[in-house]
Amino acid sequence: ILKKDLPNIYMLSFNINKNTFLASKENRLFLNNLINKDDLINNVLGNYYSKEDVFLPTDTNKYYINTEGKKDIIKNTEINISTIDTNETKKVAEKIKEYFENNGIITNINLYSINDLNDIIKNRNFEILLYGSIIEKDIGLYSFWHSSQRTAPGMNITNYVSKKLDENLILLKDEVNKEKRKQLLINIEEELLKEMPAIPLYSSNFNYIIKTKNILNEIENKIPEKLDNKSERFININEWYKKEESVWSFSYNKKLIEKLSN
Repeated sequence: ILKKDLPNIYMLSFNINKNTFLASKENRLFLNNLINKDDLINNVLGNYYSKEDVFLPTDTNKYYINTEGKKDIIKNTEINISTIDTNETKKVAEKIKEYFENNGIITNINLYSINDLNDIIKNRNFEILLYGSIIEKDIGLYSFWHSSQRTAPGMNITNYVSKKLDENLILLKDEVNKEKRKQLLINIEEELLKEMPAIPLYSSNFNYIIKTKNILNEIENKIPEKLDNKSERFININEWYKKEESVWSFSYNKKLIEKLSN
């Protein structure tokens, strides 16, 4: 099986205006460290998903904090997770509830239809939202994280505000230099990981079922590491071949057919 990432990432987004506990950066980082993403993928989701520790495909390092002694602070804390009513997200929410409640955090799960959840997102009427977002291009980050996008139809559903982040997002929209864009993305990633307005959890994969390992080795590098959408699953398919030979345009070449059949 050959796995390629799709651009949709599932996150726990915190609405810091709805719960004073979530307004604390230290508490948000603590919740992040409680989630066992390997366990979530292996025992709940399976092979069609990959864990995500970062918000963007950059080379930044994950930001950790010392969680020693945090249990005294969060004792009797109650939080609410809202998500769409599907088997997948329900199982994920229940697993996250297990992680949190094992550490003394009372966790409620609220399940909604897609229409009702869209209204909840539009009105920012949630504490924690378990939801998937598609960011196909870097420029799309502006809608998700710039402070001007805190009200619908903007997608900054966490109400996170940062002058520094705003500046980097605006620069990213206009920058054309590849290296400068990479540095801006790293700056954005580092801030999001340090402040943790949301917790990246997992992303979907597109899986190719390959007949043999030899064929897998031959085509693996001909498919982009990250697909912008499922329609790109056969991108560069004209390069997916083992052997080639010149043939006359008006006839088949018997030798070539014999080689391909072996």
